[in-house]
Amino acid sequence: MKKYFVFCLCLVLLSVLTVPSFSGAVSHPRLVGTWAGTGSGLSAEMGYYEIPLSLTITEVQGDLFRGTLTVTPPGESIMTIPLAGVVVLPEKELHITLGYTGSEEGPTFTKIQGKLEGRIIQAFWMNIASGDCGTVKLKKSLVTGD
Repeated sequence: MKKYFVFCLCLVLLSVLTVPSFSGAVSHPRLVGTWAGTGSGLSAEMGYYEIPLSLTITEVQGDLFRGTLTVTPPGESIMTIPLAGVVVLPEKELHITLGYTGSEEGPTFTKIQGKLEGRIIQAFWMNIASGDCGTVKLKKSLVTGD
């Protein structure tokens, strides 16, 4: 009986020591890199349009990140706009804001809100000043070691 008890105790200890520990921490997605794709937009002035764009995330600290958005609005030249964002874990929701001076007077603010699913970002965007809005689907470029 004593050997049986020691055997069971050893099994319990072994199972406890081999189970991965969960500290409650959620792993952060790998955001650094270039995400490229096409957005669909709607403007009161222009109607529906497609817009190519790329999101380059250069730095991540915890849940916060920053980088640039490169976009070519219909009828305009290419623009590179600084951005800041946060990823809400564990849902992997992205909230990005861009503030820049457009062709109209004063700053233009655009908000992008979406979800990260593997190497794909699907998001909704809205330009606060003009009321333009739309959707975007971006795919992360493959990077060695990623």
